[in-house]
Amino acid sequence: MEEPTVSVIVPCYNVQGFVKETVDRLMLQSYKHLQVILVDDGSTDNTYQILCELKAAYNNIELIKSKNAGLSSARNKGIQAAKGKYIQFLDADDMLHNQKIEAHVKFLEQHPSIDLVYSDTLFFDHNHPEIFYKNIHLTQQQWMPMISGNGKEVLPHLVKGNIFTVCSPLVRYALFEKNIGFNTNFFALEDYEFWLRCAINGATFQYDNNSMAISYVRVHPKSMSKNLTLMYTHASMIRLYINSHLPEFKLRLINGLYNLKMNIAIIKKGYAKQPFSFLIAIIFNILMFKNTYYHISNE
Repeated sequence: MEEPTVSVIVPCYNVQGFVKETVDRLMLQSYKHLQVILVDDGSTDNTYQILCELKAAYNNIELIKSKNAGLSSARNKGIQAAKGKYIQFLDADDMLHNQKIEAHVKFLEQHPSIDLVYSDTLFFDHNHPEIFYKNIHLTQQQWMPMISGNGKEVLPHLVKGNIFTVCSPLVRYALFEKNIGFNTNFFALEDYEFWLRCAINGATFQYDNNSMAISYVRVHPKSMSKNLTLMYTHASMIRLYINSHLPEFKLRLINGLYNLKMNIAIIKKGYAKQPFSFLIAIIFNILMFKNTYYHISNE
């Protein structure tokens, strides 16, 4: 029986210092039925030229060039071009264990009721790639809750925060058909909003404790996670956006309390460019306990 194709989607924006290493390492995967989709999101440095060189070097690369529209748009363009049964996301500065895709394909083939499977992520400092840590703050404190189950079982954990990095899971393509891809209103944490939506719609998540399926996230000064204003404000926006879709009052209460804590932190730590708008958001937290739709613009 022919092995299923996996589409690996790599959004790229001004990553000239990382993307060649990422793609070269990707091509060492033990699983060979790969469609690699490189999406240049309007880079202004030498990224696109490097992507062209990579396309010339490997016969399984598709290259998409577009105007800068953010990660959600770039990933959606990759999904539209995908031909695989499974989708693997990979940021242009990160890595995968050489057997990661093979291990997860085998798992999903053996468990047809599972929508996505994920394993551990390790983090490394760009200047010291030989040392790995268990969280993005480069300490050995484990942050992943390692949760498995259907949407109802996963939501109480997921509503408190993301449970894996974007490169951690292998996902059935059908999940994107059902959940319409990433929300282009969000320019950060868009993957978190997507997983929340999948869980609300009943997707089944599975943690796989497999040391051969690890993903590796590079921490460096240009990492999006270093932009705390962007990360905090989008986390709050997503909580406001998703609240009306949470199926239980208890979940909306947890979401509201976490968002209240988030908005206070935004103001206290000086991450809000417009503090008054976040004071209004704090007031909205009282209303979030009702199943009513609210949305704060990302302008």
